[in-house]
Amino acid sequence: MSLLNQFWIINPRSGNGAGEKLVKSLRGIRGITALPISFSDLGRQLLDIPLDATIVIAGGDGTFSSVLGRPEVVDRRVACIPLGTANDLTRELGITRAIRGRAWSDLPTVIETLPSSRYAVWSVIVDGREYPCANYVSIGYEGAVVDDFARWRSTTRRTGRLANRCAYTLFGLKRSAYKIRDLSLRCGDASPRLCRPSTGLILTNIKSHLGLGLSNKESSPHDETIECVSVPTVLGFTRMIASSFGIISPPPVLSRGRSFLITNIPVGTHLQIDGEAYPAIASGELRVQLRHFVSVCHTDEVAVMTGSA
Repeated sequence: MSLLNQFWIINPRSGNGAGEKLVKSLRGIRGITALPISFSDLGRQLLDIPLDATIVIAGGDGTFSSVLGRPEVVDRRVACIPLGTANDLTRELGITRAIRGRAWSDLPTVIETLPSSRYAVWSVIVDGREYPCANYVSIGYEGAVVDDFARWRSTTRRTGRLANRCAYTLFGLKRSAYKIRDLSLRCGDASPRLCRPSTGLILTNIKSHLGLGLSNKESSPHDETIECVSVPTVLGFTRMIASSFGIISPPPVLSRGRSFLITNIPVGTHLQIDGEAYPAIASGELRVQLRHFVSVCHTDEVAVMTGSA
């Protein structure tokens, strides 16, 4: 067995305290450094990691996005361990299934055996600011639901995955009448086209969505394109969940490309990126473009399905 050389950065708030316990359980294992993540000084924390070490991120999709979007992880080997609510990224990569039932002390050895492939990370540019996106960005209904959830979570001390999903469902029902007007969608250098999402629009790097469903059946984080999915009604999200059980096919892809420009967005339209709420859109315009690639661990099964081996 090869010697371990891993640097774990863990969100202690994730998983209803699971992050705190994980930090403690890994300390003392030879070849492992485990520290709480420092969002305020993340760049420095990443620069301090030896170049030959595997960076392991433990948290939810928002934590993964924050780290994968940093320039310090480009050309580095990175693994992600799910502690959040949806965990769409690790579900897409096969990691959620690979570590199910494993003791935390076994995870470093599991990670050491995993292959890795380049993973596309995107930039969301809106209102003069640029944000990283590893999974997907949504405007409209889903952004409103995530915003309601974030407000609720900020007033709740600790919640578990079941409570979080119940809260999402309740806020989803509350926002079921949410509508947005027609948008202008431009993919790459193509001419703008009219888009009538009515409920919402999703630009997605992966197929996994909502922690349970599939937003489409074509996206791959290992290529250089991002897919656009229009959601005409709230029932479209029900279709996403049902599709993961083979009951119905997921929504079709409206368009795909290496960049998108969306204009004519109503002021105040809600925005979410990788499960986190962001300020409502004020400028009426949003752009998504390729940011960089990171070498991310996945299972062999995912490598076969995506052709990334």
